[in-house]
Amino acid sequence: AQETVSDSSELDISSFPITFYGQKYEKLYVNINSDRFTVCFDGFFHSEISQDCIVGPPVDEPSVQFQTLPPDSLLNIAIRGFLPTIKSDLKGSVKFLVSYVGSEIQLILADYGTQAALVLGGVENNKQFDLVVNGKTVDTLNIIGNPIYKDISGCRHSGGLYEPGVTSSDPETCSSLACSETAVFTSTGCGPMERCDGNGR
Repeated sequence: AQETVSDSSELDISSFPITFYGQKYEKLYVNINSDRFTVCFDGFFHSEISQDCIVGPPVDEPSVQFQTLPPDSLLNIAIRGFLPTIKSDLKGSVKFLVSYVGSEIQLILADYGTQAALVLGGVENNKQFDLVVNGKTVDTLNIIGNPIYKDISGCRHSGGLYEPGVTSSDPETCSSLACSETAVFTSTGCGPMERCDGNGR
C-alpha cells in the first residue's frame, strides 16, 4: 500500500533490501525540507557526515508518497533493456512519488540481490539528483523528460569503490581485488603471515 512520508521518516525496506554500490541496506531515511530532498541509507542526511544518499532538489509538498512493490515483469524488462550490466531478475522495488511544480517524479530503487538499479523520471523541468557514496558524489543525474536508468551496483573494500567487472591489485598486500559482474567482491593473494614476492604469492 502507498503511504505518505513526511520529513525525518525512517522506512523499513527489509522485504526488498537495496545494495547501494556494494553496501546492503534494509532501511531508508528520508528528509524533506526547503534545502533538499534526500533519501539516505545509513541515517538522516547531514552534510558533514560521510554517508550514502540520493540527494535531490527541494520538493513542492511537505511530503512524498512511498511504496514497496513486488517484482514487476515490465519494469524488469525495461531496466534490463537499458542496463545490460544487470545480470539477474528483479526481486522487488521501492518507489517514491515526489511532487514538483507542474509534474511528479518517480524515484524507483530496484532490488537485484547483489546488484541494484535506480530509475528516475517523469519531470519536464531539469532536476538534478546526486548519488553520494561515503560523502562523495559519484554521479550526477540530470532529468529532463525521459526516465534515467542507472546501475547503482559496485563493490567496496577498505574505503574504496570498485565498478563491477573490474580487477585491480593492491601493491601493499600483493593481493588481487576483483569486483565480479554481479558486484561480488573477492580478494586473493598472500595471507597476513606470508611474505610476498610481488606476484601475489
